[in-house]
Amino acid sequence: MDFSSNVDAIWTAFCNTLPLDLQREARALALAVSLVPLANIPWSKIFKNEVTLAAPALFATAMPQATQQMVMTATTAHMLAVIDAFATDRILDRQATGNPQMLRLFKHMRIERDRAICELTGNQESPYQDAEYIGICAINIERLLLQHGMALSFSDYSNLSLAKQAVAFPASLALARVAGWDGRRERAIQHVLRGIVLGLQFHDDVVDWEDDWQKGGAWAVSLSGGQNLRDRAPCDGKPDIASLRRQVHQSGVLATMMTMARWRYRMAARLAAMLGADWLSSWAREQEVTAAELAERESSSAGYVVRAHRLSNWAMEVLG
Repeated sequence: MDFSSNVDAIWTAFCNTLPLDLQREARALALAVSLVPLANIPWSKIFKNEVTLAAPALFATAMPQATQQMVMTATTAHMLAVIDAFATDRILDRQATGNPQMLRLFKHMRIERDRAICELTGNQESPYQDAEYIGICAINIERLLLQHGMALSFSDYSNLSLAKQAVAFPASLALARVAGWDGRRERAIQHVLRGIVLGLQFHDDVVDWEDDWQKGGAWAVSLSGGQNLRDRAPCDGKPDIASLRRQVHQSGVLATMMTMARWRYRMAARLAAMLGADWLSSWAREQEVTAAELAERESSSAGYVVRAHRLSNWAMEVLG
């Protein structure tokens, strides 16, 4: 099943509603916030899966009463909310620099996001305003904790990671409600999404932990016992990456994080199958298998996931 054309059509339609001076800004947004290395890469190709931007449409395959218009409206709200959240996160994380034009674009995205979700539900208040607040608070708390290299628990990790993804939930839940699904199935959707967003987050945090550390802090360091290498650190108080790499590898935390991703995907796959969202269940099962293999390889050879990811990126650059 391919929802790529719908994702790109939604973004094109949104861009066409913007003032002329913002349309170029919108089309270059992914490049401006460093989500892609080149311009003109469509949103459907950025996240390497269809779940991130089109989750409501994937659940809709199991909703006979969901009309095409309902699905497109829900997907519009979801997609704009997720893109806004990703872009805002990268600016807050200083991976990108905002400007007045970009801030105007974000305002238009949020207005259209809220308009779409309210059109879908018939309500006057958008759930995204609360979700956006929860996400930004979690991002700021996470940044403060990781910058100080504090020793943190896996419970801290899961709770903050989930809160960061708060905007991933409203559109799919709203679509289920207007399509006549009961509370039990709505809760199942919520658990499926929890499994998916946490699985993706845990995997990314393993792959990118060294880069994340260089940019300010990494969960792998805090979960491995915190930054307990201060006495051997240079005068700036920040341990070198080789010392941290030994600490993280010896702790086995990377394999644990990949195992956490595996179990989250497994839960998502099972519940999606029960709901009748077969494509989504199959996708989550594939991610579970991949995560299980990576966890095993990481356990046998510490640092395997990072090395394999870098080798894959190198091959893509060299081989095209």
